[in-house]
Amino acid sequence: MPATAEKKETRQDTTFDRKALHNLLSLLARGLPRTPIRPEWGCVEVDIVAGHLAAHCGDFRAQLHIPPTAVKGGGWSEGRVCVEAGRLVRLLGNMPHEEVTFSIRGSRPAHMLVRAEGVVYKLANLDIPRLPAVSPPAEPGQSVEVSASALAEAIKIAHPAADQTAGRYSLHGLHLRSTEDRLLVEATDGRRLHRAVCDLEPPNASFSALLPACTTPVVLGALAHIDPEPVILHVPKKGGLQLRDHDNSCIFEFPLIDGKFPKTDDIIDCHEDYLEFTIDSTAVRSTLDRILCVDSGEVRVAQLELTTDPDNGNVQLQIACSAGHEQIPVQLLNDEPYEPVRIDCRYLRDVVKVVQGDVTLAVHGPENALRIYHEAQSPKPNLVAVIMPLASTEDEPQ
Repeated sequence: MPATAEKKETRQDTTFDRKALHNLLSLLARGLPRTPIRPEWGCVEVDIVAGHLAAHCGDFRAQLHIPPTAVKGGGWSEGRVCVEAGRLVRLLGNMPHEEVTFSIRGSRPAHMLVRAEGVVYKLANLDIPRLPAVSPPAEPGQSVEVSASALAEAIKIAHPAADQTAGRYSLHGLHLRSTEDRLLVEATDGRRLHRAVCDLEPPNASFSALLPACTTPVVLGALAHIDPEPVILHVPKKGGLQLRDHDNSCIFEFPLIDGKFPKTDDIIDCHEDYLEFTIDSTAVRSTLDRILCVDSGEVRVAQLELTTDPDNGNVQLQIACSAGHEQIPVQLLNDEPYEPVRIDCRYLRDVVKVVQGDVTLAVHGPENALRIYHEAQSPKPNLVAVIMPLASTEDEPQ
């Protein structure tokens, strides 16, 4: 009896704009671990039939729609593949071709071919289930809309103050909450507090989420991808924080920290008896850069004190440490009494390096926090920072 001929599976090809596809895959791979403890946490799912790319790990899951402009020809009628994300991104990034073709055979291919003129590479299709899907965008929950670029700037302002040690609790997160027409992005490690304030589009007063600070690189990448369009922040009743665009072609979902962020309004509010003055942030940043590089040891204690130039009577801020001091001109806003305050100069540097132009400093005494304010032109976020003083037992600056 003659043997039954096996059905030969037809090759399916889809051709892409290499650069556009590489940008999408790089965005997904940015947050994936280099050495994943689970195979699916290091791969990207390519589903041409559904028209999307997807990735998933412990810190986020994402789904990106492949835009029609990135597809140059062909298409798959069935099947999908999961391949190592880092390997695929590096391969595409090192190819000089304008177009690249992905090829598979059948609905459950053993590998995917990456082809271009004179180039053929084979990537194994990992034997893992379909990656978890993000929550449906229409699911009820809390939502706000904000400028993607403004939110990115706000996160850059707040992030340095988040606790960077291991573990996940409220001090390891970025607190996003709305107050009528503003979105506040806050972070604190217990020694300092950063708050950035964005305008909402449109106003909304019912949003709160505590996002792990470790997800910041992925969040910033997603915001850069969505910009200049506004971004929608959505927290379903069950699930994490969704970050997506209006047509849902880019959806990122992040797990939230299960905890309560400290109440910050009372900490932020400045007392009327604080001495306030404006100073150039670039000059402060340059001074602190020099202070932090003059000694091979850990120079961190800086004393802030106002002095008067004996030659012209101008008021200056003297920033002194154990290795020396510098003086920077200031403009007084009131004449309240004050006493010198000691701070960790690294914390002040983290504030002034994320703003441009003049900042307002408010001081009162050695046991009172230093407050820094910066008002930016909309849509850029405003900044409020609080730095706790160092104890009087710290070494005296010379």
